Amino acid sequence: MKSISEETLSAYIDGELSANEHLAVEKALVDSPELRAELYALKSADEIARAAFIPVDEAPMPAGLEALISGESAERADNVVRLTTRSQQQPRPKVMRPAAIAASVVLCAVLVWQTGLESPAHPAQLAVAPALTTEQSGYVEHGNDWRMEIVATRETTNGDICRDLMLHTPERSTGYSACLHSGEWQWQQHQSTPGYVTASADKPVGVMTAAEEKDWLERQ
Repeated sequence: MKSISEETLSAYIDGELSANEHLAVEKALVDSPELRAELYALKSADEIARAAFIPVDEAPMPAGLEALISGESAERADNVVRLTTRSQQQPRPKVMRPAAIAASVVLCAVLVWQTGLESPAHPAQLAVAPALTTEQSGYVEHGNDWRMEIVATRETTNGDICRDLMLHTPERSTGYSACLHSGEWQWQQHQSTPGYVTASADKPVGVMTAAEEKDWLERQ
């Protein structure tokens, strides 16, 4: 069961934890696929939040404001604004961390990221996503009531690389494919069958050999 809070994960990403806290999070990440999926989502959220502010930071300052700051605008008595003292101000609302602000945006983006799916992403997809460019076929991620296996890697006729996966739950087995197109993984759900189904012996066209797959992974 996950015992690390979202706030702690955000502090872990920002390098704000003590050495002991850092080690505790590292151990929890090893033991929990769900926690690794949440960390992956928060890191992506942080990147989106930072990228969103780049255009604002680089935009030129309005001429009127620049003149006001530099003291070039004429002083007018009727333009004076009285400022309250700190003791008179209302309590300042808490500001959410960028990662927390954008976390829901990333989760919604994940739904777009998986083409052909109308239902929310399964936790297994989020957990296995970091392994798509690092692990060979046969790699398995486990959750409380599911396991997802990477069963094959293939190259499509248009040159995209796809990783075929099988998700097993107590009720059914469901095939998935994640294809790397223009630098992004696009998910598609395939047949879902009641009970436990092994990977098909009929391999689709373009499946890589173990050596070809290893070579591709090493180039990522």
